Amino acid sequence: MKRLVLFFLHLPVLLHGQWCIDFEDGSLLHWIQGRDSSWQVLSEGTLSGLYSLRHGLDDSLANHDQIALPLDSLQLYAGLTSWKFRIRHEYFPSSVNHWAVYLAADEYAPEMFPAGKVNAFLLGVNLTGSDDILKLWRQEHDRLVLLATTSLDWQEEIGVGQAYLEVVRNVAGEWEILLEREGIWEQIGGGFDTALINPEYFGIYYRYSSRQDRKLCFDDLCISGQFRPDTLPPYILSLVILGENALRLTFSEPVMESGCMIPGNFLLNPVGVFPDSLIMVSGSTCMLVFPEPFPPDIPLSLIIFDPEDRKGNKTDSLKVDFLYHIHRPDDIVFNEIMYDPSPTFGLPEFEYIELYNRSLYAVDLGGWILATGKNVFPIPHIELAGDDYLVLGSEDANGQFGPAVAFMGLFTSRTSLPNEGDVLSLMDGDSLLIDLVEYDPGMHDNEYFAGGGWSLERLDPDRPCMSRDNWASSKNKRGGTPGHENSVRQDNPDRIPPSVESLQMADSCTLIIEFSEAMDRGPLQEHVHYLIYPGQRYPESVGSPDPGARTAILHFNDGFDPGREYRLELSVNLIDCAGLSMSAGRVQRFALPLPPAVNQIFISEIMFDPKPYCPRFIEIHNRGPGIFDLSDLRLGKRSSKDGEIEAVSPVSSGPRLFFPGEYLALTDHPEELIGCCYVHDPGTLILCKGLPAMDDEEGTVMIMDKYLLILDEVSYNRQMHSPLLSSTEGVSLERISFEIPSDQPSNWHSAAATEGFSTPGRLNSQHPYTKGNEGIDIEPQIFSPDQDGHDDLVMIRYRFPDPGTMATIMVLDPRGRIIKRIAENQLLGTEGFFTWDGSDDHGRSARAGMYLVYTRVFGAKGKISHYRQTCVLSPGTRN
Repeated sequence: MKRLVLFFLHLPVLLHGQWCIDFEDGSLLHWIQGRDSSWQVLSEGTLSGLYSLRHGLDDSLANHDQIALPLDSLQLYAGLTSWKFRIRHEYFPSSVNHWAVYLAADEYAPEMFPAGKVNAFLLGVNLTGSDDILKLWRQEHDRLVLLATTSLDWQEEIGVGQAYLEVVRNVAGEWEILLEREGIWEQIGGGFDTALINPEYFGIYYRYSSRQDRKLCFDDLCISGQFRPDTLPPYILSLVILGENALRLTFSEPVMESGCMIPGNFLLNPVGVFPDSLIMVSGSTCMLVFPEPFPPDIPLSLIIFDPEDRKGNKTDSLKVDFLYHIHRPDDIVFNEIMYDPSPTFGLPEFEYIELYNRSLYAVDLGGWILATGKNVFPIPHIELAGDDYLVLGSEDANGQFGPAVAFMGLFTSRTSLPNEGDVLSLMDGDSLLIDLVEYDPGMHDNEYFAGGGWSLERLDPDRPCMSRDNWASSKNKRGGTPGHENSVRQDNPDRIPPSVESLQMADSCTLIIEFSEAMDRGPLQEHVHYLIYPGQRYPESVGSPDPGARTAILHFNDGFDPGREYRLELSVNLIDCAGLSMSAGRVQRFALPLPPAVNQIFISEIMFDPKPYCPRFIEIHNRGPGIFDLSDLRLGKRSSKDGEIEAVSPVSSGPRLFFPGEYLALTDHPEELIGCCYVHDPGTLILCKGLPAMDDEEGTVMIMDKYLLILDEVSYNRQMHSPLLSSTEGVSLERISFEIPSDQPSNWHSAAATEGFSTPGRLNSQHPYTKGNEGIDIEPQIFSPDQDGHDDLVMIRYRFPDPGTMATIMVLDPRGRIIKRIAENQLLGTEGFFTWDGSDDHGRSARAGMYLVYTRVFGAKGKISHYRQTCVLSPGTRN
């Protein structure tokens, strides 16, 4: 039975009343259960009368159940409020078997548990710990604040019997807890708290192990206090856009569903249409579905006619304005990544990802997907306003970044972001890719920042697509800026056009193109942008399975001939996602490679004793006519002990075509090699992570196919260098001729000093010279270094049949004085040149007139030759 008694006081709208329920009618009318049928009104084991409320669900697992009762207009802060009730727990309390009475809460049964999203006052035993003491708490969502500890040890004094309790709160925030003992009410505890909550519900929470369910009994509830009758009509709390033609509308209170909640009472202006259907999600929330999509980016209004709450309060109409925006890729971007928060420099020690809405419109992320490598995290409903931030992290980090930071506990682990790097992607509910980033420690400014505690921040959020040069280490002294503008934010537009990084054939009919950056997916998948010749044909279809749109897969009906070179011409309409077209490299050569054979690929140069901090390298040459794939080749060396092949490793970790006439330098540190040698084309340097270790004195290296067939083998030693060199450190051995076998030491010589003592990735300095005059030639005879682009230099050309020639070259005036020393005992190649620009040894301009170019040549066989030629320095137009 339920009875409500109201007594009028002086205020016409404020009533004092008492709300009592004794369950004698056997009904649970108005009660709301967390799980259906988990609570029942039963006649067995009652606390008083014929019936009591009892937990009645036989659960085979440990669990918790709640039940709630709506409080009709209780004014908790208007006067004295008291709660009386009887309760019995038929099992001694513990950390996993306990209960709580929610005296007043702002959410109903599903949230009435210690980790629920509810604000409430509650009385219970063992909500934290297991001391069995009855305590009064205030709950702030999933945080409990202790208000009062009573003197009642439940296990010792109540046990499995019943207790009759009363809790009283006065208008000043003073709490009192009383227990009836033999008809006398005894105070057992008290506290003080002035926090404000909205007392919408009373409820009961029961936590039990698998064998201790159905052991909580409750009866004789009476709530006394101030009640203010509800005389206000409902109003609109929120409107959420669910899709292109659906809305979710939430009222300030439950509304009458019959009569007012029909599609004809909802009008969308200015389009003037009614919804097709209306679905009540809860008493105060409904979903509207309209027949046509909303027009995007124009102001819209929803008018609701005759809304009425459940107490009969009604208004003529309500109006709410909204705007429908169709989000696009790059509207929401990854803006900051903290993948390694240790050691911390001031931020909470948690991983996080920051999203930034760079558009002008709010975007509902409900139903979107965040993928981190193999992990997928569905995003619940949350609206991200335009020009605002959202921080995503583990559930443990909730509230750790401060009240001003919008945070969502999305990750299920504190270590969801691998320190070695990963791919992050954000997709909307229709699987449209919104943004993608591939991070790794190499994107930090240096190793210090990569060591942990510093986030990666995006420099320019308005620069679309993934670009490594658009990320940098945070400059904030705390290590990052979660929820705020990045410390490194700056304009950083993409000015580098896209290029082709690799071109390979997966089979005779499939060509795979890897671009240097993300491309515009539309043109990327149009076959007319790819022309093949000879043959003048286009692919039958183009696919791009890569989420980052860096890969194009071209399919052809007719296959390509193995070993034949083809050309691919790329259209200028192929653009990156910033709109930049390819400005160079639009014509790419490719082929279906052949397996290599002996006498087709040779070792042409070996740097086995480099200078300090410079890498070793082995150069290989494709003499032709075949086209090969580097991933089919292996490097190896012979053991100095038993001569067996060892240290076999792939030449390249990925496909790379090796065309006839090419020279490629294999090294484990290409970038360092560029700083140590004259490298004319960095594309000729191949990263070979397993480059065999080479002895500084002697050794044997070889190039093989993938079946370990030896294609070429070279045994080197320091004595193969020129005996005229004072030091061979930093000097490579070059092959002289590919017509002479590799095992002849006379076919190898030191690289020329004029070429920096090495020629990685290009024609050897000691190659057989072309036919022509042997010796020294001067041209032009008359030169004028006036920088007019015509005869500004004297070219001193040399050509000798044998490698190992040393030369000294000087310029003398008519009186025999040395004006300029061009070369002194320099090791020459078989052919090449020096220049004189008309300056003396002090960098000053020589006088106009006739000069003698004197050259002394010391051959490898001991022959000494002298050359004397003249040239005329003309004043020209020089100032």
